[in-house]
Amino acid sequence: MEQKLCLFMLIILMMVCVSGIAFASEQQNIRLLWESLAEENYQQALQLSIEQGQINPVYFELANYLTMISFNSSHQLHQIRQELYTAQIDSNTIELFVNDMDKYLTKGSPFYKMVDAIIRFNEYQNQSQAINLVAEALSEKETALGYFLQHAFCDDLESLEKAALLTEKPGFLNEQLLFHRYNQKLSDHKKVNKDQFVPAIEELLSSDDYYFDTQDYHYFIQIGLGEKYISASGPSGPNHEPFFGALCTITEWESFKKFAPRHQILFAFAVAGPGGQNIWDAERLLEYIDERTLEVYAPLVKMISIYGNFHDYQYDRVYKGADDLLAMGIADPFYFTY
Repeated sequence: MEQKLCLFMLIILMMVCVSGIAFASEQQNIRLLWESLAEENYQQALQLSIEQGQINPVYFELANYLTMISFNSSHQLHQIRQELYTAQIDSNTIELFVNDMDKYLTKGSPFYKMVDAIIRFNEYQNQSQAINLVAEALSEKETALGYFLQHAFCDDLESLEKAALLTEKPGFLNEQLLFHRYNQKLSDHKKVNKDQFVPAIEELLSSDDYYFDTQDYHYFIQIGLGEKYISASGPSGPNHEPFFGALCTITEWESFKKFAPRHQILFAFAVAGPGGQNIWDAERLLEYIDERTLEVYAPLVKMISIYGNFHDYQYDRVYKGADDLLAMGIADPFYFTY
């Protein structure tokens, strides 16, 4: 009996110790998150805020802004926004978040004011207070986060430009600047010279540090790298399937050669897949991609082939391609978004 009691007490003690270690680890991560933010280590703060968001979803609000100024991928941005869409945020979770902020950030510091502004803007819809807090923070310290919040709250293009200059991973910000400039030309009813946008697209897609989603690559085609057709409709296939002709055309072949490998394969996928339906140009694009990249992204290459056969009504080949794709035993979640 005494042995059983001792064993039971030992188990309880071990559980308490493990629980204490886990709590200490969580507190250490929270401290590191806020320290990273104050030091403008946005990438580390982003990763930690995503992790902490699984415990307190208010942290996803911070992550939502951080992922835009320290950009990794459109998919990460969408995932964070999906987390926010399904999040159960209430007064208790907000209070816990503010308690963490009070504990680990210097009250009244620029970053304290910026995070406070995020909460006031998102949770209390107090735009004027949020704008004032960001303005105060920027008057004390110019930061990428501060300028991006000013852009987000006031739709100020100059602030977006400043934010892009101050962050180490401005892929998303530079993309937004490109879209703003293009849309401005359209809204001014000026003739858009596509050639003036090609260098910006080439530079944006020259880095392998980040990647965009399919729709973004379609935008790049429309803006400067080719043409976009919108008038395709009506039955076309042997069984009255919808029109499966090409919806986009590439014209800037030399630009494609300047893209980083991952952008090349995703761009080719965008041309062949939904919204592109142009297997002819996609196959030509694949010829420019080195063998190593084709190997690394073999599942996407197979998907391109499947879409090509589907849009050509070769359904037997589609089934065979799907079987081949399943046989690859894909485990990387990257591919599950395509």
